[in-house]
Amino acid sequence: MSRGFSHAIVGVTSLDEVVRLWVDTFGLSVIRQVEGDDPGLETLWGLPSGSIRRQALVGMPAAVTGRLHLVEFVDPQPAVREGARAFDLCPKNLDVRLTGMQERYEELVGAGWVMGSTPVRMPVDTMEIYEVQLKGPDVTNLSLVELVGDGLPYTPRGYMAVTQVVGTNADNPSERAFFEEVFELEHLDYHLFEGPEVERMVGLPAGAKLDMHILGDPHDDLGKIELVQYVGVEGTDLYPSARPPACGFLGVAFDTDDLDALVSRAEVRGHPVESLPTADTVTGGGPRVVVTSPAGWRIEVCG
Repeated sequence: MSRGFSHAIVGVTSLDEVVRLWVDTFGLSVIRQVEGDDPGLETLWGLPSGSIRRQALVGMPAAVTGRLHLVEFVDPQPAVREGARAFDLCPKNLDVRLTGMQERYEELVGAGWVMGSTPVRMPVDTMEIYEVQLKGPDVTNLSLVELVGDGLPYTPRGYMAVTQVVGTNADNPSERAFFEEVFELEHLDYHLFEGPEVERMVGLPAGAKLDMHILGDPHDDLGKIELVQYVGVEGTDLYPSARPPACGFLGVAFDTDDLDALVSRAEVRGHPVESLPTADTVTGGGPRVVVTSPAGWRIEVCG
């Protein structure tokens, strides 16, 4: 099994604007870029011919996890999180680690990016952690996190690629079992966040709590899955709308060297599996399936 997710899928209305954030501001690299129609990807996603205008695969040059597949559609549908509340159920956040939080925050504000608040110190054991939300293009929410003194290999601008993605759901135990049993990810961390600072940063009603589990490979700094269940509040299920050609963060894709075994693990536990056409795309080629989590998260897997 892959160490973590290969890439997050993000539908965009303007590839130039999104590249300005991830490449020009964060310092990530364009690994591959394609201009014009992509019949293979359109077939893979069940889209009409001529639906895709441009796309790019962006990430850290040597990394095969934590990348972004940015796709500009000719006729984009509304963003998944357009008008959503903080606690609605959907692929929610892209998390990015950075170093030098206050300096980065001032640079981002100076460049015109919209921030959800000033940086907030997170109450995580004895670690010194700061977090701030960036409201990116197409209602894509980014959590920018600094763990002081972590010594990770940042870009010259002080950022990494996608360290983890956040999916919100109403039943964390079921989602956790899905990723552990089907994708064989290791459970790495658990926290229950509550209090006024967390409510202000996330946008939660008073008294709500954030139950968080992180899964992935302890030896890979990128490509982890964060599962969030908001306790004390009920959200609307937006997972059915998280499909191309919608905009915003739509989901993730994994690579595996044994697709048959992964499909077998999913099917024996009753998780829906859908075979996809084989296609060569900007993210690679080979046979593919979609496996659906209990919450309704559609996850592409390439063998």
